[in-house]
Amino acid sequence: FIPEGVDCAIHVGAVTDPSVVAVLLAEGPRSTVASPALLAERPAIVDLDDLASLPWLAVNSFYRNEVVLTHATSGEQRRFDIAPRLSTDSLYAARKAAL
Repeated sequence: FIPEGVDCAIHVGAVTDPSVVAVLLAEGPRSTVASPALLAERPAIVDLDDLASLPWLAVNSFYRNEVVLTHATSGEQRRFDIAPRLSTDSLYAARKAAL
């Protein structure tokens, strides 16, 4: 940013550059969704680990190779690996691919 004269920027997603000074402004809600038609053609989901076998589309600002779900009441977190069919930084591209 410095060579381009940028003093401040808003970044969505994890900060991976150790030379960047970052302050968390807010957390955005994230959703993990599936269509009823997709779920109807597969075995029933009985455990979170079953989710890993689904055909994932990922918005890579939030999910790259892993999904972390947090229970709304207890705060317990569960993680599982994914291999997305499409990974993009564009919400529009993810929506178009899903449709």
